Amino acid sequence: MTRARSITLGVLVGFLAAIVAVVCELLGWFNCISVWLVETVVLTLFLAVAMRRFRTIAIGSSVLVAYTTIISYVVIHAHRTGRWFSDDWTPVVASFFLLVALPTLFAGGLDLISLRHARHDA
Repeated sequence: MTRARSITLGVLVGFLAAIVAVVCELLGWFNCISVWLVETVVLTLFLAVAMRRFRTIAIGSSVLVAYTTIISYVVIHAHRTGRWFSDDWTPVVASFFLLVALPTLFAGGLDLISLRHARHDA
């Protein structure tokens, strides 16, 4: 799989995660952030298994797209309802670290392990 296909797959999976999370929130089934937390873990593991060569690129683009879409929705919705204040950026920064940085580091670690394993076998 090429880099362009990895990015495309990652973006598509990220948009799918964002759509499911926002639709569940709009229908009142689940909280948007709760669904997104589960999706981040499941989709990161799916992409980690499905992708071999460009794992970091696919997972990084997936979680970044989902993060941007869902956090935008949450901030706009909270601003419209009056629950968002100017000092509420700490949860956004913390969720970026937990839901974008950590999965990308996880993917990078898996890539390094697989490279070392492939070099050891060769």
